[in-house]
Amino acid sequence: MRCYRCWEFGHTGSRCTSPVQICGNCGEHHQLETAMATDEAHPAASRQPCPDQQQCKFCKTNNHPTSIRKCPLYLKEVEVQRVKVDRGITYPQARKEVEALSGSGQSSSFARVASSSKDQEIQELRKKVSELQAAAKPKQTSIGNRLEAIQKNGTIEDLVEKVASLTQVVSKLQESISVKDKIIEKLRDKINNPSQ
Repeated sequence: MRCYRCWEFGHTGSRCTSPVQICGNCGEHHQLETAMATDEAHPAASRQPCPDQQQCKFCKTNNHPTSIRKCPLYLKEVEVQRVKVDRGITYPQARKEVEALSGSGQSSSFARVASSSKDQEIQELRKKVSELQAAAKPKQTSIGNRLEAIQKNGTIEDLVEKVASLTQVVSKLQESISVKDKIIEKLRDKINNPSQ
């Protein structure tokens, strides 16, 4: 968002509080009825071009007018807005990120800012994945142990069948022992009472 009255960012001409109107060509205050801003998006056929030399209000250079969209500061502002929208952060946070990149000597293109943001998100996601894997490791071991036990002993249904089968075997053994106990008892009685 850019004001075509003062050429500042963050508001429009209808909400501009500047007491003076700035020329988009020379960056100075003068009557714009006689000086046309060179912004291609806002031509005024009834106005005459500004006769003064082009000078950017922000860069303080003579190689482009304030209104041009190739101004490095304009491009930086566009980056700030894109980072703000792309990352869903506030304007001050986006400005801080873009300025941090440009202040560190790195190129502050939008692609670099977005890539940096994405790299940071990827790092955070990798960290979370590592934490989840570490938390899952004991569970995986436990599950692995269970699977090993199932492979060795079978499923729960298999185990239930084995227990039932063993119960029958134990029952038969108990019957057999009971019969043998009775035989042993009779033999003891005969030994202890030979007359019977």
